[in-house]
Amino acid sequence: MKTIPLLRATLALVAAALAAASGGCSAYQVKFDSIARAPTPGAAPLASYKIRNANPALTSDSLRFKEAAQMLKTALSGHGLWEAPDARSADMVVDLDYGVEVARIEYSPIEVPVLPPLSESRGGLTPASAQGRLRPFGNQSAATAEDAIRYAEAYVPIRLYEKHLTVSCRENQSADEGRLPVELWRIDASLESEGTDLRACLPVLAAVVMEELGTTTAGETIRTMNANDEAIRFIEKGL
Repeated sequence: MKTIPLLRATLALVAAALAAASGGCSAYQVKFDSIARAPTPGAAPLASYKIRNANPALTSDSLRFKEAAQMLKTALSGHGLWEAPDARSADMVVDLDYGVEVARIEYSPIEVPVLPPLSESRGGLTPASAQGRLRPFGNQSAATAEDAIRYAEAYVPIRLYEKHLTVSCRENQSADEGRLPVELWRIDASLESEGTDLRACLPVLAAVVMEELGTTTAGETIRTMNANDEAIRFIEKGL
């Protein structure tokens, strides 16, 4: 009998299927919402900015915030904008926020091989006893339980965490009668992936900010970014 080799092969195929279900991403589905307003007619061009922490829960002097701010500077440089030496001389104030949301569970369907019952292993598979579809195993035809594997659908739980990057910009001027200056533009970008590693996702989100800055969307839009996208490489290279 070849039950043991078949069992080993089946377990190997199950492991491969699970690995495929939880493998790394070569493409990202990024959700974003963007709005931009035209500058005031006759106003001087706005080119310099100063980045400000928009979330009290974030530590402005942390390594993560500095890294996110640096990626944002690179993204803004793609539009000819530059960082002012101090907040007072800046034309604009750019608010930065980022974070990781609580995980949600998604069940991903996969096909796993199923061993036939022992009675079928001894007597061979027949159309009446074969449940599911048969596929060739190795280089042989699917004729018996030893050289055929049946497949069943299974569901693998995957924890997905949403990572977001929100950037907004206002003209750097004092509030008028308690009202904030008009928001010039705003982009909220997010993506879902396994794990809580925000650092790996920041270049992707910053690349979307750079590509979509100045646009206005009619609600949430989805953009596909490949891992080797030129915009992502530009962000990763830095200034």
